[in-house]
Amino acid sequence: MTTTISRAESAEEVAAAYDVRRWVFVDEQRVPLDLERDEADETADHFLACDGATAVGAARLVRRGQVGVLGRLAVLPAARGRHLGVALVHAIERHVRACGLATIELHAQTPVRGFYEALGYAPYGAEFLEAGIPHVSMRKYL
Repeated sequence: MTTTISRAESAEEVAAAYDVRRWVFVDEQRVPLDLERDEADETADHFLACDGATAVGAARLVRRGQVGVLGRLAVLPAARGRHLGVALVHAIERHVRACGLATIELHAQTPVRGFYEALGYAPYGAEFLEAGIPHVSMRKYL
């Protein structure tokens, strides 16, 4: 099956992105729904990885001034190991460049810090808890 990565344009596509995030963060990682969804979702650019018509991955980009903030990167368990996270990050990086921004920041869960380091992101600052999960801030200059 062909997997596509695209920006979520319709309300249905954004809802599919929320469904992927809910499964991974709320159901799997036990993050409270009121922390997983936030006010930034309203203005964020949402991205989807789909197998045919089925959403299997999602991420979002929030613009804060001249910085793009990558967040909520999630891939369903059945689709993991196929580099969909990498493809979603690359799609967001292309979008950030097209928007005229030169920097991306993110909060990485510490167990996946190496994933982002392999993509050129560098940690900065002290480790912190977000939704009860250890995180580290990371940044990449495009």
